Amino acid sequence: MATNVVRFPTPAPQQKPKKTKKAKGLMPDGRYRVMVELDPEPNGKRKRVPVYGTTYAKALEKAVSMRKARREGQNLEGAKQSVGAWAETWLKTYGGGAGYSTNYSTAMYIKQLVASDLGRMSLKDVRDVHVQMFANSISNKSKSAVTKIRSVVKRVFLKAVANRMLAFDPTAAIRWAHAGEGSHRALEDYEIA
Repeated sequence: MATNVVRFPTPAPQQKPKKTKKAKGLMPDGRYRVMVELDPEPNGKRKRVPVYGTTYAKALEKAVSMRKARREGQNLEGAKQSVGAWAETWLKTYGGGAGYSTNYSTAMYIKQLVASDLGRMSLKDVRDVHVQMFANSISNKSKSAVTKIRSVVKRVFLKAVANRMLAFDPTAAIRWAHAGEGSHRALEDYEIA
């Protein structure tokens, strides 16, 4: 009795490809990410921000320093804004209260700060070397002008420290040079006539 049943060989069982363990926090672009839990929003929603680093250890180190800064009450969101944006906020909030000409000149010095390279930097990235480069860029001005600009810049950064956007004042050890003084004199009577 011959049967007409054709038997095909059974295929060998397929092995599942081994899953390679993905490094913790590795992103497709090669950076490592650690999520930092911030204080919940007023509506109770969780707030998390990512912190990136070239290695997981560096990302974790940044996350720990961010958590520490949050515990100390530092305003990390405010520190992300540019120096120029903070200077304009400072001018609207703290810069008034003096006479018209003082307010006008303060606004003029704020415009100078905003237009500079320092004004385009974010607050959290500013170090004394950046403020010193700004001070060097205005060293061709008179003593009076440099003194007034220095006063405005110091007040802007001191209020950033007071509002916990910065941990330190980057203007503390800056040397402010000037072109000189004595360029103005009172006119003589015959010159007035």
